[in-house]
Amino acid sequence: MEKKASNPYTDEHIRKIEGYLEKWKTIFNLSDWRNSVRRGKGTKILAEVGCIDYSSRTFRFVLGKDAGEPVTDHFLEQLVVHELLHIMFHDIKALVLANENIYDEHVQSAEHRIVNVLERLLVPEVKHGG
Repeated sequence: MEKKASNPYTDEHIRKIEGYLEKWKTIFNLSDWRNSVRRGKGTKILAEVGCIDYSSRTFRFVLGKDAGEPVTDHFLEQLVVHELLHIMFHDIKALVLANENIYDEHVQSAEHRIVNVLERLLVPEVKHGG
């Protein structure tokens, strides 16, 4: 008999994840990526990105059956950030793995994309009252 999920993802969680995906895709300069969110059947994962197509810039955000802990907004946002970082770093990994045809300008471009993101995270815009 299959164990019942103690902390299952709800429709409200999925709506929040969709919002966090849009927020963090913008921050990570991944706005050109399209995605869908769905519940998976697996119990071994919290979440993962699947069906990734780098040429068409699409992916599926798949949730595990159980969060493994109480689901908070912070928890959901961390899941989204973690999975999007995997996509963001793909360009660097692909260039390194295919290094026989690597061009310095490609490495610099991929590096710059990451540097720009980290800059925005480390030095956030200050909101002034007015």
